[in-house]
Formats: sequence, structure tokens, C-alpha cells
Amino acid sequence: MRKNCGFTLVELIVVMVLMGILASTLAVFFRPAMDAFFDARRRADMTDATDTALRRMAQDIRRAVPNSLNVIDGTTADGNAACLQIVPTIGGGRYRTDIDTAVPATAALNLDSAAPFRLNVLAQQGNAPAANDFVVINNQNGDDVYNGASRASIINVGPPLTLNANPTASGYMGGRFQLVANAESSVMYTCANNQLTRRVFNGAPARRLACEVDGALVAGNVGECTFTYDAAGATFGLLTLRLVMRDVAAGESVTLGYGIHMDNTP
Repeated sequence: MRKNCGFTLVELIVVMVLMGILASTLAVFFRPAMDAFFDARRRADMTDATDTALRRMAQDIRRAVPNSLNVIDGTTADGNAACLQIVPTIGGGRYRTDIDTAVPATAALNLDSAAPFRLNVLAQQGNAPAANDFVVINNQNGDDVYNGASRASIINVGPPLTLNANPTASGYMGGRFQLVANAESSVMYTCANNQLTRRVFNGAPARRLACEVDGALVAGNVGECTFTYDAAGATFGLLTLRLVMRDVAAGESVTLGYGIHMDNTP
């Protein structure tokens, strides 16, 4: 007669106890390592998101019209919004500042002539201008590009460019100009409601007096923002950006700062 093989109840209980002890031992040694791995990954993701947001801001700020920075509120302390505004450029170049000897003086293509004002471009970089875009020349003061003292609207791309006003009326003859798109005449970055947003304005650039809380999302989980501008010299200034990214559930935060030199020379 064939004898049946198997495990007794005692043997099964012993195996279960041993497996439990082994699992507990592994958990004691491996749980901290696993927690450390996920913590490091979370911090790396937060740092990457913060760095990406700062670089996105810096990309716009570096192509801003000189002296167009408008820091409306520089800190999110006490629950208020922090924001700044700039006028980004899409290109620029040099224009003729004297009579074109290749044509009669009466047909000179320069901004010294009477209306319609014509801009004879000698060299240009960046995007090509379009009708209703803006030419900015000699923006020495922060309000000039906003109140129209240093800008003119393009009526016809020509060549030459035909403008609705003479932005060199202040006497500037440096020969440099910048182009501002009508569809993106100014940009505002705002920190509010734990978000960093980017708001685009079109039409003639206008200085904003309050933060705009709506706009395209740049980064979420933003705890604090600080925007500090130091006009260190006549030719440049230093804008310092500071973002604090928080993960409330994990009790983690990451703080990054970014310094940007801004050219104040038109």
C-alpha cells in the first residue's frame, strides 16, 4: 500500500514563523534605503521643476528691452502676490543715421525726415518685423517704452520700415533699434495661490500697476517667491530671482536662486 506524503500542521506553522522573521528582518534593513531613494527622487524632481521655472523666466528677461523691468511686488510675504513685468524683444539691429548718398537728399531714408517716418535698416537680427509691431529706440527710462516716448508702431515693413512716429525725437543717434511683437508686447510673471504663472499682453505696451493672477502655468507647488532688482550701475543691473518649491504632504521644500544681469544701455 502506497504511503501519502505531505506536511504536518506543525511544520507549516514553523515555516510561516521563519518566513515572518525573515521578512521583518529584511524590512528593517531595506525600508530606510527605499525611503531614502524615494526622498532623493522627490527632491530631485522638485529641484528640476524649480530650475526649469527659473530658466524660463531668465530666457524672457534676458531678451527684454533695456530699462523695461517693472517689479510691481517683489515678495509673497503675508500671502500677497509677487510679480514682475518686462517688454520682450523679438529682434533688433542698426539703422541709418545720416543721409543716404546713393539717393537725392529729398529722398533720404532716415528718421530725420518728416512724416511718414522711415527707418532704413542697415543690419537686422532675430525675427522679421510685421505690421503693427513696435520699434523701440533709446529706452533710457523705465516709463519710456510704456508711455510711447521711445517706441513707434510699424505701418509698413517696406523696405524701408514706415513708422507712425519718430522714436528718435530725443536726439539719440546711436543707430540701434529693437523690435517688439504686437502679439507679445509685454509679459508678466506672477507668484500667487501656490503657482507661478506667465501672462502675455498684446497691443501697445502698458505699465501694469497690479499683479495679474491668471496666465499660463509655469510651475505648481510654489511656496514663496522673491524678486529683487539692484541697479548696480548705469550700464547694467542685477535681478535676483528666488523660488521655494514645497511638497506639503511630504514636508519637503527646495529653495533655488538665480541672478540675471540686465543691460540698461539702449
